Amino acid sequence: MKKALVWLWNHFDDALTFIMFLGLFLTVLLQLALRATPKGGFVWTEELSRLFLMYACFASLNHSVNLREELKLTMLVDRLNHKQKQIFDIIVQLISIVTFLFLVYWGLKTMEFQAGNIMPAMRFSMAWMYIAFPISMAGGAIRAAQMIVEDVKRLNKEEKA
Repeated sequence: MKKALVWLWNHFDDALTFIMFLGLFLTVLLQLALRATPKGGFVWTEELSRLFLMYACFASLNHSVNLREELKLTMLVDRLNHKQKQIFDIIVQLISIVTFLFLVYWGLKTMEFQAGNIMPAMRFSMAWMYIAFPISMAGGAIRAAQMIVEDVKRLNKEEKA
């Protein structure tokens, strides 16, 4: 059971991104196939594909944080020794957490503001579209905290050795 939970924790972002891109692919494929019919397809598929694309992009943010593949400028960091680089990485992850939490707050405010608006074709609240942003930023903060814990453990292990 523990192995399954660890696997799910490590691959949740991958699975979610894959499911969102698969949903996007199938929705667009449905729209393209139905364009050949006399009715011309469903109107709601364009809105649904937009939702899938947004959720896939935001889920991939957490994946990139988990893999430590976020955008980095390393010109100055490359000149630091190994221990200084690890400390710098911890500082960057702390700044990332603060930024992510700031964006969660404002994402929720935006979602509240848009909650009364309705998507024209699907008749869902626009909040379903805007909730992707704060969820993704909260996931990014969690992943950044996970990276800090791993970095501190690694730093302590190297100091003891």
